[in-house]
Amino acid sequence: MATVTVSSVMERDAYACSSDATLKDVTGKLIELGISSLPVVDEDGRVVGFISDGDIMRAIAEHKTRSIFSGGAPTMLYYDDESVEQKVMALKSRNVMELATRKVLCVTENQSMKI
Repeated sequence: MATVTVSSVMERDAYACSSDATLKDVTGKLIELGISSLPVVDEDGRVVGFISDGDIMRAIAEHKTRSIFSGGAPTMLYYDDESVEQKVMALKSRNVMELATRKVLCVTENQSMKI
């Protein structure tokens, strides 16, 4: 097993999206680049999150819940009164950070790793 620095194997021109991007912007970039995820960076270029097509699909597939009380114990009811098209339209204008994973582990280019 050899030890190398991260800089010797990293991609220097990596794709990313801005933390003020909309989900419409992000999905367009994912499709255009043929990738499934992107780091999210702030105005200083620091990684502040990570967004994937799975995050977006989970938001589309999410079901709403409603508690109903019929005199006995409350009952949780799952329902879905929006079409997929309606859910997609509602997501388009939302900010990427609403769905992005915020706990992201980053390394510096000088750190070593074993390969």
